[in-house]
Amino acid sequence: MKRYFLLAAMVTSVAGCGGTNDEQITTVHVSHYREQTSVALGGYFMWPRGTDDAGNSQPVPSFDHHWGHQYVIRIGKTPVDHPAADAPNYNLRLVSIDSDVVVPATTEFVLTAYPFAAPLFSVTGAGGTLMDGTPFVCSDEQACADLSAAQAALTSPNALAITFGYSAGTQLPLVVQSFQTKSSGS
Repeated sequence: MKRYFLLAAMVTSVAGCGGTNDEQITTVHVSHYREQTSVALGGYFMWPRGTDDAGNSQPVPSFDHHWGHQYVIRIGKTPVDHPAADAPNYNLRLVSIDSDVVVPATTEFVLTAYPFAAPLFSVTGAGGTLMDGTPFVCSDEQACADLSAAQAALTSPNALAITFGYSAGTQLPLVVQSFQTKSSGS
């Protein structure tokens, strides 16, 4: 009888160890701008560029990214034993913001628009918004009209590289500096 009890206890304890829920703490460097990081039905999601050591990039709950700020954050990553289809296989939580540095006012960056169903931006007059609602301005209405026409005419395998800067230092709205159509292979 003791043998059966001991065997049952061992099987139960081994069954309880099927997966670990230990949290891993990872340091992530987050850039000052947001870009398309995940392909989804209809287009891309906008999220601050920053990946952990494993190359993962997904929104971190309770982390409020501000354009023009570079961050070093620490996140806790806990595996999910049985994630739903198309769901991440881990949960994230913000552990700390170790650094928050404002970039120089002259900083520029490039966002790339691809010919997908959901456009990277929409234009109204001499300005517009990125797909996440971030406002931008052009030098004038014609520059914005040209940018909108370039996006509408975009065909695969080409992409539209748009150089942005910040207005009034590193504040919004973003300012379109230039744009060009290029082969997505280059």
